[in-house]
Amino acid sequence: MTPNVFVYSDPRAGLINGYDFDGWNEDRTLFYYTGEGRAGSQTMREGNKAILDHSADGRALRLFVAEGFEPKSKTARQRYLGEFKVDELRPFDVEEALDSNGELRSVFVFRLRPVGDVLARSREDSQDPIAAETSVENYELNGQGLEQLVEQIEVEMLRTPSSMHLMSERLTIVVRREAAMVLALRDFLGTNGQRIVRHRIRPQGQAFSLMTDAYDASGGILYEAKSDATRQSVRMAIGQMLDYQRFMPAGTRLALLVPVLPALDLQDLCRSLGIGICVPNGKKFETYW
Repeated sequence: MTPNVFVYSDPRAGLINGYDFDGWNEDRTLFYYTGEGRAGSQTMREGNKAILDHSADGRALRLFVAEGFEPKSKTARQRYLGEFKVDELRPFDVEEALDSNGELRSVFVFRLRPVGDVLARSREDSQDPIAAETSVENYELNGQGLEQLVEQIEVEMLRTPSSMHLMSERLTIVVRREAAMVLALRDFLGTNGQRIVRHRIRPQGQAFSLMTDAYDASGGILYEAKSDATRQSVRMAIGQMLDYQRFMPAGTRLALLVPVLPALDLQDLCRSLGIGICVPNGKKFETYW
């Protein structure tokens, strides 16, 4: 076994698949490095295991970053940044990313701490840094038109690997239908003076944010919109709402926003979980609990 583990960071490799985790955090006390494995979910073996176990194995972890190419060659130049060690308390985070086949998978993003003096430059700052702690921001829905909301949602989706591999003409239609329902609900509730917002949630240990569809700040109800009431859509909405609810104010209720009532057994499913079903009725909306 050699005394060193050499790791080579090349953000271009991630950018090909739409992510760029590699690089320094905001205060440059931590360097993120995406593990190896281009197809399928990464596993903790071979090179990844060598990084994870380098301290236990008594090996130094030495980090290089790609910096241009050799003249008249496709061979990448490597700049040595220095010696690092895997963070002892949280050695890595697990992120979502597309693989070389365009399929969604899980990747390891190692958290590397400098050992002594290292080369720390802004050019190596991460473009998709991992959140150190959870943050929740409010975004007002008041005054937004359909095109504005559709554009905002699509921009948000294009920033997340989980949606990138689904982007298609059909998905754009789905987004427009859901956005139209959200704005109609906003207008209806707004007539009663209720304030409707969206939330941008950035969970600890994740690079990408989650965006809620609509939250009635006056009534304490979180809505998840779906363009249809099929079993697949209802199941997905339930999972999303339960995920978001952890970050919402205590006592927040959940409601599925769909164009029609789903099948009776799906209504029973929602009712058993305490989730309301909100459907349009002309220019009004009815919520069934």
